[in-house]
Amino acid sequence: SCLISQELLHSLSQCEAPFRAIPYHALKKYGKLPRSDAQLGILGSQLPPGMKVAFLSHCWLRPWHTQEECEANGHRWANGAHPDDEHDTKFNLLIAGIEQVAAERDWSLDSMAVWL
Repeated sequence: SCLISQELLHSLSQCEAPFRAIPYHALKKYGKLPRSDAQLGILGSQLPPGMKVAFLSHCWLRPWHTQEECEANGHRWANGAHPDDEHDTKFNLLIAGIEQVAAERDWSLDSMAVWL
């Protein structure tokens, strides 16, 4: 596994667009993929030592900014663009994947966070 030093996390947290991650339990409690305005992310420099961060690069499944455009593409409107579908498919897959990796590596879910 690749571990990032606390010094690097602190340096990344000082950038114009600072590194933020969402603790696993906060993400699971939220119950869906958050938009950045959900304010769930914490600065990398504030993550406890030994925290493991899963990096998920993805495209938004409902990127449309109008209800008409969203519905024309066969999706339910979420009052704005949204990273997941109306069934939270991507969120459920992400949670299952993190839980599987944690179990396989014998990591506590308390020591897991996610960068989206």
